[in-house]
Amino acid sequence: MRHRYSAIFAGLLMVAPWALGQLATEAGAQYSALQPIRTAQAGTIAPPKAKDPDPLLDLPPVPKAGATLVGGVVARLDRVRDRIVLKPFGGGQLEICFDPRTKFMRGEQVATARDLHLGDRVHVETVNEGSRIFAKQIHFGVEGLEGEAHGQVVAYDGTNGTISINDELSARPVRFRIDKSTHLKGAGLAVGSLVEVGFVAGSNRAVARNVNVLASPGSVFTFVGRITYLDLSSHSLVVASSTDEKKYALKFNPQQVNAWNRLHEGTNVSVKARFDGDNYTAEDIAVLSAAVQ
Repeated sequence: MRHRYSAIFAGLLMVAPWALGQLATEAGAQYSALQPIRTAQAGTIAPPKAKDPDPLLDLPPVPKAGATLVGGVVARLDRVRDRIVLKPFGGGQLEICFDPRTKFMRGEQVATARDLHLGDRVHVETVNEGSRIFAKQIHFGVEGLEGEAHGQVVAYDGTNGTISINDELSARPVRFRIDKSTHLKGAGLAVGSLVEVGFVAGSNRAVARNVNVLASPGSVFTFVGRITYLDLSSHSLVVASSTDEKKYALKFNPQQVNAWNRLHEGTNVSVKARFDGDNYTAEDIAVLSAAVQ
């Protein structure tokens, strides 16, 4: 019996170190789990990335390019559909949409859509957003409102001092009065000319303060940029100008342009084109080897 107890006791002594080692390991793991997480040093953690806008819940960003300033009188105000019908000072009417991205200003003070009323004289900074005209900013409550118009001259009477243009944003021609204070820039103001008109609202008709002639029939221009659209069947292309970042639609005659078979979308070109009052027609196209900056 004595020898049997001695064997059992010896076995326990052999197992005890292993059991104690297991307990120490488990206790160490539990202790490590309870330790506070060590924080990284300053500057080693990247800032959180900006959350992408939700396409269903968030409004898209307002387009930055191509803004046009239009002045007129509010003829209709729809607060349910968030839009106004504006009667520009040059004539016609224009439907303009707004939403929470639109900034309203009464004089120098920030306002809201509730402060806008029928009959208010306003000027609106507009951009094309898809198929609609969107108001980036609506300014009202000030006198002598100014605006800008872009388009092609459809009527010009130098004797009586009037000019009418097909504005880009208006469905009907807008008419302006020209007087001795009007500053004319560029040559060839005539029917068919492409112009920019800066004007101020008058009691009866908007007065053109400056008329900038961008192109007149017969003028020759050079466009340097990248081809963004090409249709060989209709002999037409679109060049994104590297000079003013605008896109120009051009026609070309393959029999007169030697490089037409080297043209592709994405090709950098220098185009010499003549404006005939309706279209720009390429007289020479040079393919550039280097990318246009």
